[in-house]
Amino acid sequence: MATIKLDKSSKVVVNGVFATAVAPLAVASDILNVDPTLKKTRTHLTEAFTNPVQDFAELEKTKKQVLYVAKQQYDADKKQAMSNADKAVEFITNYPKDDFYEVVESIVNSSAQNKATQNIYKVLSAFPATPEQKNPGIEALRNMKTFDAFSKAFDLSGKAVDAKNAQKLASSQNDKRKVEYMAIKLLRAKNGTINKAFNVSITTNLDGANIKTKNGSTFFTFKSNIDQAVTNFSCGVKIKANKKLGAFQYGTYDVAIKAILKIPKHLMRRSSWLGNSDEDYVDEIVTTKTIRLSGPAFSADTTMLFDNVTATYKDRGVMGGTTEVTMTGDPSINTEVSNVTLVE
Repeated sequence: MATIKLDKSSKVVVNGVFATAVAPLAVASDILNVDPTLKKTRTHLTEAFTNPVQDFAELEKTKKQVLYVAKQQYDADKKQAMSNADKAVEFITNYPKDDFYEVVESIVNSSAQNKATQNIYKVLSAFPATPEQKNPGIEALRNMKTFDAFSKAFDLSGKAVDAKNAQKLASSQNDKRKVEYMAIKLLRAKNGTINKAFNVSITTNLDGANIKTKNGSTFFTFKSNIDQAVTNFSCGVKIKANKKLGAFQYGTYDVAIKAILKIPKHLMRRSSWLGNSDEDYVDEIVTTKTIRLSGPAFSADTTMLFDNVTATYKDRGVMGGTTEVTMTGDPSINTEVSNVTLVE
């Protein structure tokens, strides 16, 4: 089997910056704490952070000791990472380094020979690189030509070709569930939204009864000089999968519904501190709820709730200013599907 080489044509950005090859001081404290032979070094390092007036020659010696031990630890961790996928993930996660190609190539090559798809998948998932740089590893999965390998290749690439190849090899109910979820992901990638896969409708009128009046005060207002009308809004919602797409047959899905309550309001403010204002605006309140859908209907009814919504507000400040917010029209509600996940 040919050796797989990863593309090193561009550097990998970690946390928005180009990281250094080894950052020993990042692990210095841990090293000194677990190595009893460096008790004196630990003392000097502590003094380096707490005492600005010190023997800099001693500090330089301490630095060299820390760098030496850190390099030993780094080399030991890398050696383990070269032959163990879990250690490789730890290595990639713990060391701020701008490339892990040698480690990743080692795991991909050994795993490709053993057809260990999970090892390749977990290391490539942790590898901070572009899809193009991961492509040789993804190709190693494709070359295994199994459902599991194509499924993991799709998770890494998001490409329809991997989903189609997985579909051809799908045999079990669980395989078909995964292929179905791939189709939903492709639909979301194509349209930039998942809403075309579902129909969400309002089944009852928006209810905003039981308005309560609250009185109170703040540091900037006179005692009991805040009048506030608060209410709870609710409405019935029905969500149904669009089965015309042919995607909903096998899986069970958790679908997140986002509802946006829009209330037209008017603000009138007179304040020497905050400035005067006389404007209309729309107050938007968002709530979310997750609904589980399963076959054969792939539909459900629920109620979206908006608790303690301020309908009107009025106060008078200690400097004589006033603020008044009033509703100027009927509230409305928009709904959409914000996310969908396959229930394993």
